[in-house]
Amino acid sequence: MKRACVAACRDTRASQPEPTREGGDSVQGSRFIFLSRLVPDDSGDSAGEVLTWMLVSPNNRPLGQAAGYFASHHDGRAAVLRLRQHAADVTAVTTGAAPAGHWVWRVALYGVPVAVSTRSYLRQQECTYNMRRFLEALPVAELVAEVRVVRSGR
Repeated sequence: MKRACVAACRDTRASQPEPTREGGDSVQGSRFIFLSRLVPDDSGDSAGEVLTWMLVSPNNRPLGQAAGYFASHHDGRAAVLRLRQHAADVTAVTTGAAPAGHWVWRVALYGVPVAVSTRSYLRQQECTYNMRRFLEALPVAELVAEVRVVRSGR
C-alpha cells in the first residue's frame, strides 16, 4: 500500500510543469520566488492580498525572505532587483533572539532591513553559516516569473 502511494505521488510530481525563470529556462540554481496571500478584514472576508519574496536554494530550501510585504508583484520585483543590484552594499548581522536564546540574522540595505532568516538557529555558528549562504546566492539568484498563492494555516 505504501509503495503505491509513493509511486502515485511520484507520478503526480512528474506531470507538473517544471518551474521556469523569466527567460523560460528550467530552474537549476538559487532563485527568488514570490508568494501572495489573501489578507482578511475584520469580518473575515478578503480585504486584499499582500506579496513577499523568498530566496531558495537549488534544492528548494529557504535561504531567506523579505523583511516585509509589498502591495504588488511589481513592487516586490523592484525591491528584489534593487537588492541584487546593491548586494555589495548590504550589511548583515546575527542576533540572539530572546527568550529561547536562538539566533536569527537580518540584512539591511543603507540601514533599512530588507531580508531576514526564515527560521531561528540553536547555534550562532549555524546562523552565520546560513546567512553567508544567503549572501552568496543574492547577486546570482534568478527571479521566478510566476507568483505562488499561499493560504493561511495548514
